[in-house]
Amino acid sequence: RVVITFTRLGLPERFRRIYFVHIRKTGGSSINLAFLAMGDREVGKRRYAQLVKNPIHSVFSGNRVFAAWNKRNIEKGNYFYAFSHIPFWELDLPSDTYVVTCLRDPVKRVLSHYRMLLDFKKSDNPHPSFAKEGAWLGDGFEDFLERCPREHLLGQLYMFLETLDVDEAVRNIGSCQTILLTEKLDQGLKNLEIELNIPLLNLHVRKGTSTVQLNDQAVQKLRDILEPEYAFLSRVPGVADFYADYS
Repeated sequence: RVVITFTRLGLPERFRRIYFVHIRKTGGSSINLAFLAMGDREVGKRRYAQLVKNPIHSVFSGNRVFAAWNKRNIEKGNYFYAFSHIPFWELDLPSDTYVVTCLRDPVKRVLSHYRMLLDFKKSDNPHPSFAKEGAWLGDGFEDFLERCPREHLLGQLYMFLETLDVDEAVRNIGSCQTILLTEKLDQGLKNLEIELNIPLLNLHVRKGTSTVQLNDQAVQKLRDILEPEYAFLSRVPGVADFYADYS
């Protein structure tokens, strides 16, 4: 394990930047706000708004550079903290990058995605992603399972390998210095706060309002679809034991 000392900007000496591998519906928005805020929610919200507004999605704030979504900028590495939904296997990060990701029970993650789309459907101002993903809803959850692309249903596995090969994906996620769990996010951020010596409050965001009631048949169908992802989680060090007991 790396022995950590800190530079003037608070980063471990061995590393020069932090990159968050943001898998959708795993609590990533809260994690991003925690890093952008550095203890001050309003500062974090302003930084996020600036990232959205800036055409290259980069902002200099508080003697630090924050970046998002721009593959070229992320690979170039001139930032303190960056994040995106770009598949990890598509990125060529500098070797001195501290990589963080967050995983979640696969069934709960897919249900969260479905509820999010239902919320967008009811919204007067839906998220831009709804223009494409709204068509996945159909007339109910089983339509959603049929229409949602496999790489989205198996989004955690796909993030770490395009072919969805479990063995190789396990090797790829091994490049992460820290793997957080949505179900234990408060404790995970506290541990990361100590390791990185920066304030990381769990500033919860984007709580959905739609509810979904599934019968046993629908739940079993979803679990069958997600079996490769459960196999993946069962092989990830530090994660397997938790999800073996989690329900």
